[in-house]
Amino acid sequence: PSKSFHIVHARRSENMPPPPQKAKLHPAAIDNQVMENLLHSSNHKTLLKFLSSELDRIDRKKAQELIESFGKEFNEDMHPSELDVSKIRKMVDKIQQEEFDKPSGSELSPAGEYNLHLGIMKEMRPDMIATNTADVQEVNGHPVLVETAVSLGGRRAKEGITVHRFANRIPMLFQPGADVSYKTANQRIKWKQYRMDKLHHKIGVYVSIVSTKIPYGGPNKEYIGDENESLQKAVATSIMKCCVQLKARLMRSEAMRQQKDRQESLRKYIPHVSRALHGMLQAMMSDGGPRQTTNPTVNKIAQLHGQGEVTELILQQKLRTYIEEADMEQAMAGAQFDEANVVREEIYIPILTTTRKFEREMHSKVGVFKLSKT
Repeated sequence: PSKSFHIVHARRSENMPPPPQKAKLHPAAIDNQVMENLLHSSNHKTLLKFLSSELDRIDRKKAQELIESFGKEFNEDMHPSELDVSKIRKMVDKIQQEEFDKPSGSELSPAGEYNLHLGIMKEMRPDMIATNTADVQEVNGHPVLVETAVSLGGRRAKEGITVHRFANRIPMLFQPGADVSYKTANQRIKWKQYRMDKLHHKIGVYVSIVSTKIPYGGPNKEYIGDENESLQKAVATSIMKCCVQLKARLMRSEAMRQQKDRQESLRKYIPHVSRALHGMLQAMMSDGGPRQTTNPTVNKIAQLHGQGEVTELILQQKLRTYIEEADMEQAMAGAQFDEANVVREEIYIPILTTTRKFEREMHSKVGVFKLSKT
């Protein structure tokens, strides 16, 4: 018989990641050689037009401020070809001292939370999953976007923390111990705060880093370096936001489990309690009934028992109803505790454009809605 076989990987999503757009170079990535190459290849006739057109996050006003800071030998109308090596060096030194907005990230093409979520559900079948996309960061002048997901359980999951790493949507398989994602998940996240046991729970951590220049830590490009603090913070913050979502679900699951266990525990005593109550009523009636009292409930129970309407079966039904109603009231009271202690989940409505920049926040009792710029 033939030993050949073929594997079919079914498509899970029809939502393609947005194609990257051409973007200008961020000023933080400029050095003397890069600046010289840009000046020689530019078709702009003035220094003002060159700065405001060739570099990211520099508009006309910012370009005018930069030219003024360069010194008296610079002016807005000078031709870029007039700049020699010493002037280029002075320009780069001044630019590197300035603070600029972070890159827009329009040149990046991340997989997206939607595709990341569907892919993990298809391949791993976890019990719970949460995803998050961090804001675009600037690392060595290049935009970096971090997407993360954290899952619990799964058909092929192992006990402990399993880190899955991706660089520009390509899996990374080697040297995991030196990677920023592995170190962050194993050393910088306090899993107990999120009701997760990193030794016994099956925790899957998925980190996808997208950039125009991935900050690899070695010449073989097998892991992403752990030296940049802003990248460390972006990965850690994104993972923790996923953990906050899972913590809320774990708390709800634990509350439901405790409520179920409490009901089952109380139900075990219903036959014994109802039998004892019925026996007490029979003993009271055989002794001539209860003493006269002003409590209408006691008199009504004695009257109903005398008419045969208070049986052991009826007492069991009443006790079951009371347990269910009491548990329901307790659950509602627990759901209405102080809003300051409520664990909120961030809910994102993804937009189908290449940028994701939020403009304004709308606060309500349900959550915080972030409005994106069109």
